[in-house]
Amino acid sequence: KHFPGDGVDSRDQHLVTSCNSLPFEVWKQKHGKVFQALIDSGVACIMPGHITLPSYQKEKIKGFYPPATLSRELLTDLLKGEMGFKGVIVSDALIMGGFRGYYDDPLEGEVRSFMAGVDVMLWPSYRFMDTIEARIKRGVISMQRLDDAVQRVWALKERLGLLDNGRTVVQPMSAREKQQAALTADNICERAVTLVRDRNHLLPLNPQKEQKILVVGVAPVGRKGGDSHLKNLKLFARSLGEKGFQVDFQHNIL
Repeated sequence: KHFPGDGVDSRDQHLVTSCNSLPFEVWKQKHGKVFQALIDSGVACIMPGHITLPSYQKEKIKGFYPPATLSRELLTDLLKGEMGFKGVIVSDALIMGGFRGYYDDPLEGEVRSFMAGVDVMLWPSYRFMDTIEARIKRGVISMQRLDDAVQRVWALKERLGLLDNGRTVVQPMSAREKQQAALTADNICERAVTLVRDRNHLLPLNPQKEQKILVVGVAPVGRKGGDSHLKNLKLFARSLGEKGFQVDFQHNIL
């Protein structure tokens, strides 16, 4: 995730469609290079984002380039065709703002996403399956599109052993696996923090030198109740206090 590549646009796909504005030749050396390497290594699934790639796209919906989740050009022509992806395309959430709005009926957007090349849909409406079946029977959606999706999903299930008789889906981790998971988590944490700037040479932090710290929480409180990121920031501020700093925590100080 998220094809054709995130990070060029700072906007939130939960709210609006974002854009990968790189020239196509530059894209092929950056995001495209990463996805191509993953495809060549046999990656099983790719999730397109609600992201456009105007340097490749020509087709528009209501005057706008559609996100990859609605673009046959990006999913079928580029990803499955030119890049040779043989795995399963799994959509991002179909309830996000970056996906909605291209069609008046959300169901129509879901159907068009399947037609564009998405094989597995994330949170379609309950009417989706019946509508797909009806349109296939009417010839609006080709049998080849359905066959493509079924073959890819079936191959993935075989690859993961989901069709094997007597297969245990969930298995307890061994002691060695638990140890490896813990070591991997520590390694990720140690290497994940990037120092962008330290002009006044304040790092590493020392409560004897710089006692006062302002922690600003820019994490949102989700409308569905998700505030885990905000809780983590509060935990971070409390941990600093336990180390001897005078901490002021602020949230939403715009």
